This record gives sequence, structure tokens and C-alpha cells, in this order.
Amino acid sequence: MADTASIEDLTTWRARLLARLLSVVFFAGWLVGVPSVVLAFREQLWPLALADIVALIWVSLLYRSREKNRVRVSVQLLALMYLLGIVLLGTVGYVAQIYLMALPVLAVLLLSMRAAVVGLVLNGVTLLAAGYFLQIDAGTLLFSDQPMLRWTAITFNFLMIDTALTAACAFLLKGMEGALNEQRTNAEKLAHFAMHDALTGLANRRLLHDRIGQALAKAEREASQVGLLMLDLDHFKNVNDSHGHDLGDELIVAVGERLQHAVRAGDTVARLGGDEFVVLLPKVGQDIEILAMVERILQAVDGLYPLAHHALYVSASIGVALYPRDGKDAASLLKNADTAMYRAKESGRNRFQFFQSAMNERLVARMELESELRGALERNELLLYFQPRVDGQGTGCHSAEALIRWQHPRWGLVSPVRFIPVAEETDLIVSIGAWVMRSASEQLAHWQQQYPQLRLSVNLSAREFRDHGLLDKVQAAVARVRPGSLEIEVTESLVMHNLETAQRLLGSMRAMGVGIALDDFGTGFSSLAYLKAFPLDILKIDQSFVRGLENDPQDKAIVKTIVDLAGNLRLGTVAEGVETEAQAQVLRQFGVDELQGYLFAKPMPAQEFEDWLQAHYTPVG
Repeated sequence: MADTASIEDLTTWRARLLARLLSVVFFAGWLVGVPSVVLAFREQLWPLALADIVALIWVSLLYRSREKNRVRVSVQLLALMYLLGIVLLGTVGYVAQIYLMALPVLAVLLLSMRAAVVGLVLNGVTLLAAGYFLQIDAGTLLFSDQPMLRWTAITFNFLMIDTALTAACAFLLKGMEGALNEQRTNAEKLAHFAMHDALTGLANRRLLHDRIGQALAKAEREASQVGLLMLDLDHFKNVNDSHGHDLGDELIVAVGERLQHAVRAGDTVARLGGDEFVVLLPKVGQDIEILAMVERILQAVDGLYPLAHHALYVSASIGVALYPRDGKDAASLLKNADTAMYRAKESGRNRFQFFQSAMNERLVARMELESELRGALERNELLLYFQPRVDGQGTGCHSAEALIRWQHPRWGLVSPVRFIPVAEETDLIVSIGAWVMRSASEQLAHWQQQYPQLRLSVNLSAREFRDHGLLDKVQAAVARVRPGSLEIEVTESLVMHNLETAQRLLGSMRAMGVGIALDDFGTGFSSLAYLKAFPLDILKIDQSFVRGLENDPQDKAIVKTIVDLAGNLRLGTVAEGVETEAQAQVLRQFGVDELQGYLFAKPMPAQEFEDWLQAHYTPVG
């Protein structure tokens, strides 16, 4: 296979020609020039001797700089030949025309056709002017009594020959340039074929090993991780057996395209053969980042592929190995990723598996959590707990907050701290949030038969905020309950990161009769000016401020400021995390509307909350 780096283009060829030409001129010049100088001195031909000496020095300087700027050195060489031609025309005679004749020929070889044309014009003017004004012996009796006519004829003939030689060189050079370009193009194609899979155009095993080597070397210098994913299509053999290899090849190409769209710009997707792919992730960060990238790749492959006359559903199994934890060279990383991939297939396919280590154990637990969470809705394992909000100036209750819990058959009651982040990362939060909205409104509608003024708040996540069907879900929930009894809680960060969307969605919800509460107020970075811009009803004071009310004057000042601000804006206030009577007393003194915390009641299942409500429900007014 030809190495593209060793194939010349025209510029490289010219540089090499110049270097060799200067070598010949240098050694030949000294070989001939020294005797010429000696002879010129002996014959007292001082101009000729001086010209030879200057030429030798000039050639020596050019020879020393032959590897530098090609154009500059070429111009200087041509200038030397031109000046020598003029000097020798005046000292030696018309035989010196050979120097001038070489000027455009070398110009087209070393520089360009434009430079050669300039050389031809310069030659014509110089030869005509020098011959006529210096009265050089032309070596012919033609037009002996008319020197201008004689030198015009000589110049015309000279230019005819010089132009023919220059044109011939230009023609040959053009052909050579075409051959060089074709050779380079063919070499590049061969190099591409040698490094890429013929079917998909993806990197092949050879290029993959090269990229892995580069990635590992860089990771060693930067003390970073490299990820290697081995991916194999599930049940691909059935596709070939049932639909033929042509359709199988079409599917392989489609999978390769999806993989390329799923990875980052600096990642490498390779096909090792059959239905086996490798994805190289040169620089990956923390465990959660790696997990997110692997999930994205798995989801990109998983799905329906509309092929010629068929639509095939395809999934894949992925094994993951990480440098330096799982191997420090390409062979060990590929081997361990392959092992992990087969473990993924054994676990049920359409999933991924990390190779061993403590990280693997954490990720396996996380994967199991996600897998179990996906089926939790179908298995009716999710349930709502309710935490009451008591009246700030009494002990009665007419509102509560709905909080999700997960009752797992083996793990027991799973804290939302564990599963909500996973739900948000995998978009399961959208379906879970829809279930919460529906279940909470249905439960509220049931309780309102006995407690008509009961209000219920539901939390909204950032991912749900981007759900195009959110308003429809809220509208359906509102339709189940009494007007004005449903409340949505949003956080400061959610609102501040989606200003325009927040204004639009919250405004629409408010128009439906939904109350809007700003949760965890004071912990974010919102501008107070935005409180006026958003359709808010309640500010919820974060428990981090409530916790220090007894001993921290700053927390007292902050809470007092929030309460006063809410009063001026005609907003209600709810204090979260109230755990002691002293905290409650301070909050009552400040005029907080509602209190929420373990001092009054922990979150409770529906039946337990209903029992509690019978003793504490107080209608508004």
C-alpha cells in the first residue's frame, strides 16, 4: 500500500528539484569557476574574474539556504543566471545567450508559467537592448550594416527557441502534476480502504487500534479515563437467516449511522466484523457521565429500522471497559469489554454491563434500580404520602403536600432521594409525574367529598416542565377537583433557568385556577424583580433557614424579610421543616401563614393521613 505521506505534490517536487539543482550548480560551479577565475586573472580580464567570484559566492549562499523558502531561493537563483547572462554577453559574447535561455525554462520548472512569461519578456528586451547598445559581436554577417535589424532577427529566433523549450517543459510539468495528483488520490483511497470498513465506512480494527493507542497515551499524560464499548446486535443471526445477507448488510449500515450520530465529535465508532461494533470514548469524566453516554448509545441503537420492504426492531448489548481501571492497553480493554458484553447478553440483552470493579458494582446497583423503576408503575409499587400544612396561628389544617414513595417488594420503602434522580436522568420522571398528578387529583377529589376546602400541592420537576403534554395533564387534574384547590410547587432554579417558558406555563396554569408555590425560596439566585413578573401565590421558606431560627440571628432576619416581602406582594407563606415548638413560635410571631414539618406530622400514607385529617381539619374562614 502506498504511503500518502511519501507521495509528492507539485510544490514538493519543485522543492526537491531546486535542492538537487543547487547541489549540481554548487559543485559544478566551483569545479569550473575556480579555473575560470585563475585564467581571467592571468589574462587580466577583471570584469570576468569579478563576475565569476560574485557568482561563486552567490551560489554558495544559495546552496546553504536550499532547504529554506523555496520561492525566495528560486528567484535568487534565476536572478543570478540573468545577471550572469548580461555580464557574459558583454565580456564573452553572444554565446552567453545560453544563460538567458535557461531563465524561463527554469522559471516554469521552479516557480510557475507566469514567472516563465516574465522571463521570456525580460530576455527579449535584454537581448535586443544589450546586443544593440553594447555592439556585441553576433557571430553573423546578416544585416551587418543594420545592427538594430540584425539584433531584432537574433532576438526573434532566440525567443522562438526559448518559448518552445519553455512550453515543452510546461506541458510535461502539467502532465506530471496530473500524474502526481492521481497517484496521491489513489493512495488516499487505498489508505482509506486499509483503515475503514468497506461496508459501513466506519473505522476498522487497524484504525481502531491506532486510535486507542493515541487515546491511551494522551490519557496517561492527562491522568484521565478512556472508555471502550463493545456493542453486539441482539439476535442478528435471525435477520440474516430470515431475510438474507443483503438486508442484514443494510441493517448494519443503518446501525453504524445511528452510532455515529449518538457519539461526540472526538469519539470513534468502529466495526470489527459481522454485527460487532466498538465505540472509543477518548476522554470521559465521572461515573455518571460515562453512564449517561452509554445509555444514550444504547437508546440510539434500540428501535425500529425501516429498511427496504421491511421494518425491523433491533436492540443491542454493550460491554464497557475503562482505562486505566480495566486495562492499560488495547488488547486487554477490548477483551474485558467483550467479556462484559457477553455478560450483558446473559443478563437479558438490550442492556449494558460494566467490567468488574467497585464502580461496576455501583453502576450495576443503579442499573437495577432503573430497571426496577421502569416496571414500578405497571406493578403498582408507587404510592403517595401526604404531609399536612397546619395553620400558622393555630393547629388546624386545610392543605397538604403530596409526596411520592416507592414500596418495593424486596427493598421495602425506597426513599425518593434514591430514585427521583434516576427518574429525571432517564425521563421516567415524565410518566411518574403524570401518575402523581392523576393520583393526587383523584385522591383530593375523594377527600373533598368530606373536606370540601382541602387543598393539595404537587411538585413539578424541571424535566416535566419541558413536557409538551404538561398543560393537558394539569387541565385533566383540575377538572377532577374543586376550583382553586390544586397547587403546583416549582423551585427557584427551575423558574430561573426557563424564564420565558415558566412565565407562559405558570400563567396558563394560573388561568386554570391552579395555585403556584415557589419552593425552597431563598436558596437560589433569583432576582426579586422576577417575583412580580411570575404569577405566584405562595413562597415556601426553605427548611435550611427554619432550622437555625432558635440560635442564628441571620436566619431570623432572612425569614422575617421573606415574610414581610411576601406580605407586601400579597403572597402566602409556608415554612418547611418545622421540628421544634421554638421554631414554630418564632414563625408564628413573624406571621407565617402555614407551617409544615415533623413537629406536626410526618408524611403519611393516604389512609393514615385521612385519619389524622379527621381530627385536625379546619375549614378556611
